[in-house]
Amino acid sequence: MDEQDKKLNDDTDDLIARVERQIDEIECAEFLHDMTADALEEKGFIGEKSINFGKSRMSLATEKEHLLFEPNILFERLDDKANFFAIKVETLLHIPDVERGQLIATRAANESIPFDAGENVFANVINGEVQYRSKIRGKPVIIKNELHIVPSDADSSFKITLDSEGMNAYLECTPAYGSGLPLVAKDILAELDHLGIRYGINESYIQQIVDEVNNVKEAKKQSVIASGKLPVNEKKGIVSFKFETKPTDYEFSILPDGKIDYKKSKSILTATSGQLLAHVGPNTPGIKGTDIFGEEVVFESIKDDSDIIPGSGVMVSTNDNGTDYFAAISGSIILNGAILDVVNMYVVEGDVDYTTGNISFNGNVLITGTVIDGFEVTAEGDIFVSKIVESAKLVAGRDIIVKGGVLGRSKGILSAGRDIRIGYAQNARLEAQGNIYIGNYAVNSYIATSKQLIMLEKRGSVIGGEVYALRGIDVRSLGSENSTKTYVEAGTDYLILRMVKEMNVVVEFCEQNVRKINEALKTLATKLASGTELTPTLRSSMQKALDKKRDLEHRKKRVISKRNDLQKAALEKDRCYVKVKDTCYADVTIKIKEFRILVSKERDHVKFFDDLKAGDIVTSSY
Repeated sequence: MDEQDKKLNDDTDDLIARVERQIDEIECAEFLHDMTADALEEKGFIGEKSINFGKSRMSLATEKEHLLFEPNILFERLDDKANFFAIKVETLLHIPDVERGQLIATRAANESIPFDAGENVFANVINGEVQYRSKIRGKPVIIKNELHIVPSDADSSFKITLDSEGMNAYLECTPAYGSGLPLVAKDILAELDHLGIRYGINESYIQQIVDEVNNVKEAKKQSVIASGKLPVNEKKGIVSFKFETKPTDYEFSILPDGKIDYKKSKSILTATSGQLLAHVGPNTPGIKGTDIFGEEVVFESIKDDSDIIPGSGVMVSTNDNGTDYFAAISGSIILNGAILDVVNMYVVEGDVDYTTGNISFNGNVLITGTVIDGFEVTAEGDIFVSKIVESAKLVAGRDIIVKGGVLGRSKGILSAGRDIRIGYAQNARLEAQGNIYIGNYAVNSYIATSKQLIMLEKRGSVIGGEVYALRGIDVRSLGSENSTKTYVEAGTDYLILRMVKEMNVVVEFCEQNVRKINEALKTLATKLASGTELTPTLRSSMQKALDKKRDLEHRKKRVISKRNDLQKAALEKDRCYVKVKDTCYADVTIKIKEFRILVSKERDHVKFFDDLKAGDIVTSSY
């Protein structure tokens, strides 16, 4: 072997080693970043397993049966135990019809997984491929290992159901489809008579339902067409609580020197020993009613008149005027349903800092000072902070209340299972599954809520940062005179968005590593084109790289499919509002569901909301 051949072989060996090393690095990265096929399938990002927020049941191809549907043909996969003859076409209106004789799907004739043509489908083999065609016009469905077509022509139908007390009759009806027979009001009235229903029949509403079903072609469910007269039950005595049972609203005043005065803030829900907590008055009598069969309905007598159940730390005293409940100890008042407790609260006198360490408590936590940088407070109940929260982590099972404000420095987070109530937010991160109330302002903060952001006190300003509020926001001002870029998104569930972001990381991982493999394969192809011999070792390396590329591309495709389904599920179904009581400044981006606008000029007393007919965000007066 001459020197040139030896050098060429050395270069080839180096190239093979580099490709295999690159593949090893990719597989190691998959393991380190939890992006192996097994890990992604466990999360539900790929494969048949569903993820927390649901998965689509429709696809253009099936992994299980290797069935390839024709373009623009959709199908529904039903439960393996589903009865084809019990399927209602109205449940499949979202699926476009296939026509008689139309090719629906194909698959290889030599597939080992069993799959057959079901009702209204015939199959034949052409050139080694099984072709499935429709015998009628209808909707494709898969039940277990069979493809069926549900007919699109159907008569109207109705069903009358009664509640267990005989006080209401409900009408459930479906329109006729195709050449089916329409709904008729007299048939419904005849069925009511057959059932013995004589009282409270709303004939005009029945005719209205019939007209709507026949004209609009929309099914009606659980429409009340006959109602009885409810009895007035014996009523329990009026309960009078001697403490505030609604969430406490805190007021703040800013002194001329910039300090916050807490003197006007309401006290935390506490009681002293012997304090009267509640009073329950005497009961009132009931009145009889009539059911839809014309029969008398007796009222319910009170069996248990304990509107309040005394728990720990509560004393009971009964007299002619009712029952009184007193605190047996000093502590925190907790009303959980009907159970009234006075319990000791975990109190931190002063700051949460190195003298206290991190706090974790299975009840409420009261902090009379400040939560210092880097510390954590976790409570299964509420967290109360008398001063401010710096870049710390607070996690509460219920509410978080901060009398002062949050100075997050883009590091800390407040996460609440219910509401967050604070004085102000600066470079903070707030997440709540209830509402978020901010008394004064929010500057350059990340705010996410599964309900609403409400800022109607004092300045009530959102300046810069990002706001994600599933049910919208209601603030005094949005943006600033200096056109600070501010982003507000309503109608999207931030919990689902978090999952989508994680899936985007997976997609990017797959794309990056496919690019690496493509570069390596390109180099190999150049070597082969220049005359390098395709040795068994080189062939094996190329095949290994191709297999890994196909695996990554397939994984990416499945993750993208589920990600798209999640993005649809993240949207709030009801109309969402971005309400600005005073001024919405320029350079504010507002996104409501799938619509987005950039506010280009200052607007006063304005309300933004989504309009499906207009296909955009529209405005009206606040």
